[in-house]
Amino acid sequence: MLRKIILATVITGALSISAFAACGSGMCSDKGGACGMEKGAKGKMSKQKRGGEMGGGIMSLSTVKLSTEQKTKIETINEEFRSEMAKLHIKDKPMMKDPFAVAGGFDKEAFKKERADKMQKHLDMKAEHLAKIWAVLTPEQQKSIAALAK
Repeated sequence: MLRKIILATVITGALSISAFAACGSGMCSDKGGACGMEKGAKGKMSKQKRGGEMGGGIMSLSTVKLSTEQKTKIETINEEFRSEMAKLHIKDKPMMKDPFAVAGGFDKEAFKKERADKMQKHLDMKAEHLAKIWAVLTPEQQKSIAALAK
């Protein structure tokens, strides 16, 4: 059980870092879409930008054979997650604001709390996303993926 938690934490951290790095690099504002989506993409990202054929960049999913039904469920979960993340990035656009251009001047502790809260919300959303995908897998598939951590 501890290994599953560690594996999920590592995967979540890696995905969170890559998502923040992509958005922090200006991909969101420069491309005009939601975190890596180019203008005219009509809500769809290429498979390459999504992180592969299935699973939204979760490499361990490629080690198990997913049924057509599982693939459909996971893609639906991924689409919902991308939609929620896009809403979060639009709503929290002020995260990219100039940290010195605030009423009363720069407040180090307020800045850290605001950023930590936003990062925590992102992490919570990603953990929920991964839990939904994990629930789609059969016990045998879960064991197979968990064995990768050994």
